[in-house]
Amino acid sequence: MTAADGWSPTFGAVVGSADSVYGFVRSAAASLGVANGLLFSGGFGDLQAAIRPYSGILQDVRAGKPLHIADSVHVAKATDGRYKRRTTAEPQARSSCCSRAPKKSDQRPAAPLYEVELALRSPWAAGLPAEAQLCRALWLSREGHRSSLERALAAADGAAGKPAAAGSAAGTTLPAAAAHGEDPPEIIIHMPAFGEEGYGSRKECARALTLDHGAANLVIMAPFYSARRRAGQRGYYLHTVADLFAQAFAISLEAAVLLRWAAQRWPRAKLLITGFSFGGAMCGTGACMAAALLSPADRARFGAVPCIGSTSPVVILDGVLRAMVDWAALQAGFLATDAASSAAAAGSSGRDDLAIAADAGGGTFSAAEPLARSEEGGFRAGLGPAARAELAALMECPALAEAPDARTFLYGLLGALQTGTLIDALRRGADAALPRNQAGGSAGGAEARVLTAAADSAAPIAPSLLLFGAVSSVAAAHDGFVSCRHSLAQHACLAAAAATGRTSSVVISGGHISAFIRRKDIFVTAVRRAVALLQMGPV
Repeated sequence: MTAADGWSPTFGAVVGSADSVYGFVRSAAASLGVANGLLFSGGFGDLQAAIRPYSGILQDVRAGKPLHIADSVHVAKATDGRYKRRTTAEPQARSSCCSRAPKKSDQRPAAPLYEVELALRSPWAAGLPAEAQLCRALWLSREGHRSSLERALAAADGAAGKPAAAGSAAGTTLPAAAAHGEDPPEIIIHMPAFGEEGYGSRKECARALTLDHGAANLVIMAPFYSARRRAGQRGYYLHTVADLFAQAFAISLEAAVLLRWAAQRWPRAKLLITGFSFGGAMCGTGACMAAALLSPADRARFGAVPCIGSTSPVVILDGVLRAMVDWAALQAGFLATDAASSAAAAGSSGRDDLAIAADAGGGTFSAAEPLARSEEGGFRAGLGPAARAELAALMECPALAEAPDARTFLYGLLGALQTGTLIDALRRGADAALPRNQAGGSAGGAEARVLTAAADSAAPIAPSLLLFGAVSSVAAAHDGFVSCRHSLAQHACLAAAAATGRTSSVVISGGHISAFIRRKDIFVTAVRRAVALLQMGPV
């Protein structure tokens, strides 16, 4: 463990108190009914529909089956959003008798930057509303990388709609961008923080990495944010818990597909994924999804850089953000389901209306679990006994079936969504592939045994089966949003699937808000540390 910034514990705790002040203000605003908005005001939503695809992916990965997911990356049309293709120049720092002396970071030559918004149909499109189905990512690099990107896009157009399996050589038949012109030494995926709808502050981090190190960056826009908002959504406040699951699953898989696309077209570039807070958590799940799609050789040049992340979205309920949860709406929906079920059993006249609404919406709700009418006049999915039992099976958390109230149920539901579950599935998949490898006479079976054994011992993992080439994490000692223990647990989880000696964990002083203010320095340092680990040579 390394102390990163030299702040004293006392000063760090004082700075970190800003998190508590923010939480108090949010709680007061919510209690007075003057909050700008709250999370999950529409209740739980159709959780079964949101979680079934994730459960199916876990089953396939555990069985050692390849994931066949197509990608077709293209330049977003001007009418799709406000970001257009353009070239900009970094302004020179000015100095005069009336201005401050330029910092060392300002004293860099003007460098032309190239940015363009890319798009692809989300691999999770079936689980998203129409407004969110187009994945958007801002490409930012040096102007010299423009032709390299254009060749990569041309290669993508030639392979549009063709699925590629995990670990396949699908990219080897495409024109390799590295064979011509100037190519980026690193390609970095930037995941969004909670409520970070635009490219804003992440773009500043990307600019710094481009100007100082020549990296190319892909800054992803999350589903339900900005141009990807659901119709009628209020700001960035997700309407239902199901939307949270859909958002997390979608952006993780979108990042993984973009990483595979980059790996196939820049075979010598280092690949990295990073993010702050919610983005740090999605960095972990996105890295696991990417490991399922990348070949062993590509995983060796792939680094995960979570900054103040976590292994589970349960931090929403553990930290300051719990003041932003509409507990009244969740509990009302939970209780309304029981009341509606009782009315149905007693032959209530309202049962036919609810059943008709479920049938018209294409729902799969049983007679024992009618829909509960929401405050907006629509209908939402019920959480009756059968629904809770199905969710308990899908999330592999039996306690969900016996949850007595909405709060307990939500804690269990979010706590069951763990990064470690994905890593365990990848390890089981390698073990499941053992009989096929033995039958084929390959050496993969022995390597799979080593990988599985490593889950319970300190034995090194076979180089060809490492999930990550490097892991570089950052935690905040006095964080009120994401407890330091959550960030350290995430690092331990990811580091266990990386090569020995290729991991780094740094704890900075202060809290979440102060870390966000300093995020550019934190990001750049953490990413460069990961690049250095990836450059250490063969494992």
